Amino acid sequence: MKVLIVGAGVSGFGAAKLLRLADHTVSISEQKQLSVDDRASYTNLGVSVLDGGHDLSHLEDIELLVASPGLPSTHMLLKESQKRGISIISEIDLAMKDIKITVFGVTGTNGKSTTVALIDHALNKLGLTSAPCGNFGDPPSLIIAEKRLPENLVLELSSYQLEQSKAVHVDCSMITSFSCDHLARHGTEKDYFASKWKIIELAKPKSPIILSADVAHAAINLGWLIPEGTYVIGENTFPSVPGIKQVAIDGRTVNIEGKPAFKLSNEFLIGPHNLRNLAFAALAIHLVKKIPYTDIVEALSDYRGLPHRCQLVGTFAGRNVFNDSKSTNVESTLVALQAMPEKVILMMGGIGKGEPYAPILAEKNKIAVLLTFGPTGPDIAAALSSSLPVQNFPTLASLFAVITGIIETYQHPILFSPGCASFDEFRNFAHRGDYFSTQINQVIAATNAKKRNNGST
Repeated sequence: MKVLIVGAGVSGFGAAKLLRLADHTVSISEQKQLSVDDRASYTNLGVSVLDGGHDLSHLEDIELLVASPGLPSTHMLLKESQKRGISIISEIDLAMKDIKITVFGVTGTNGKSTTVALIDHALNKLGLTSAPCGNFGDPPSLIIAEKRLPENLVLELSSYQLEQSKAVHVDCSMITSFSCDHLARHGTEKDYFASKWKIIELAKPKSPIILSADVAHAAINLGWLIPEGTYVIGENTFPSVPGIKQVAIDGRTVNIEGKPAFKLSNEFLIGPHNLRNLAFAALAIHLVKKIPYTDIVEALSDYRGLPHRCQLVGTFAGRNVFNDSKSTNVESTLVALQAMPEKVILMMGGIGKGEPYAPILAEKNKIAVLLTFGPTGPDIAAALSSSLPVQNFPTLASLFAVITGIIETYQHPILFSPGCASFDEFRNFAHRGDYFSTQINQVIAATNAKKRNNGST
């Protein structure tokens, strides 16, 4: 079969490797010019590289098109393929359509990567081989092609991936949170929610479903029917919905239907959002694998968290510095603020997503000063400056040029939680987070060196 892959990212490479293993004739279409090394990674597989721009000629004699997650349905190659009757499949469906092992499926606006990592961590500690994959971890096609398939896959699915999916049938469906995001792609809040809810529509019959309370509220408000038997985590009370099973977190005790079920013991993950992530993981593993909660809680107890998610990266004059670069929307910044035990110096900015910033004021008592940066910095400052002390900077780099004086004036912990996309100065949130950690630790080191020198004179 002649197959065209559109998009030469990590999922495109996984798809290429899997298709070549099955001896299909494969070409790949990519908008940008590939580097010598990236091109060689494909040509060494026997894949024809068509880079430097998509073109309708790339569809010549093609029988199947594999779409990367970032490809919108309006893309010319997808629209033309539909006209020509060429079959279209996503990388996720290509990999998952014949999977026979246990698959945990996780989506949500925030919290999905941590929940995936927690489930994977616990399963492996419990002696059950597992791997994270999809939007977090390796593409499932690459895992299969390289014959690394474990007993369990913990599959993170973005709204983009779910929008394209038809053959992902998971053994447990989880939606960790919901707030407006990616509206440039999905158009409306309802369409964005529909893409997330698809994980439930594609689930295996009678498989467990776990939602956060905000997701369940959104489902009701937007007119979706919550299946009977669904577990809802996060509130002591929930609107009367037939068959809903309430899961409430009281301190560190998790109550199911009003009765204590297990107690969370992880001391490394801070904030109520992480308690909820832990509860998601423990409940999912118990429901699917029937392992006692005590064993699961023990397996989760030593997990230390993912980089760039409220990660403690240093101390400045005894005050903690948290890197929450993964925060790319307002909700995630609010969650980070709620996790802080005291007032902080909050750093926000980047490229906004058209959200209102006034909701940040719900946690204004946690903010000593707000430092904004990037293209959206002035918008954030304008929205919040009447209620908070605000300083605005054109870039994150320019902020760091004067940050020593600011943190000496405002003697509080530092929370870097941008609430915006990172593409103004950085490749992605990880690149931004690495930059922040490097810069702040240089500031800390320079300050400590200055104090030592002053003390010796």
